Amino acid sequence: MTPNTKIFTDLLRENRTYLTVSASEYGAGDKAAKALHILPDSMLGILVRHCETVACAGGLLHLYGGEQLLTRSTKSGKLFSELLFLGDTTDGGLFAVSRVDTTIAKRGEVLFLGPGALNFEPMGIDTAEFIRWALQSREEMLKGVWLTGPVLSPRALKKHITAKLDLLDRLDMLKTEENA
Repeated sequence: MTPNTKIFTDLLRENRTYLTVSASEYGAGDKAAKALHILPDSMLGILVRHCETVACAGGLLHLYGGEQLLTRSTKSGKLFSELLFLGDTTDGGLFAVSRVDTTIAKRGEVLFLGPGALNFEPMGIDTAEFIRWALQSREEMLKGVWLTGPVLSPRALKKHITAKLDLLDRLDMLKTEENA
């Protein structure tokens, strides 16, 4: 077992109350990983090879694996030149990774297109950090956590998310006290 396989399976095991995983068709994940030039040992490679889709955060967030990743990241049999689509949110948000350096993101950086937004926003994290975040996320983390403005480092993004969660927890406590 590789270190990334262990991390991925541990995340799935620890967070099973929030996750549903559909089994990938045999060989479809390997086909997708090869077609998209994804390292089989990377976090994304493990997701693509072993899962068809992963529904996280009570079904609010879906990660693509296997044929799902391949079909959503190609058009008429050709790869999209700049983006590889990684997942979506039930309200219409879309996650992608930049395949090349662009004006808004470096190669390998995860981007988010919010519902109703006109442009992708860089999240400041790579695919491994995104998958870890997605598998550990709670429903509240998906509500209003996306940033506009300057790109944050992974540490700053984590602080921002933690601060949002602390605020949401305090608001929940206040609501509970009001109802009591």
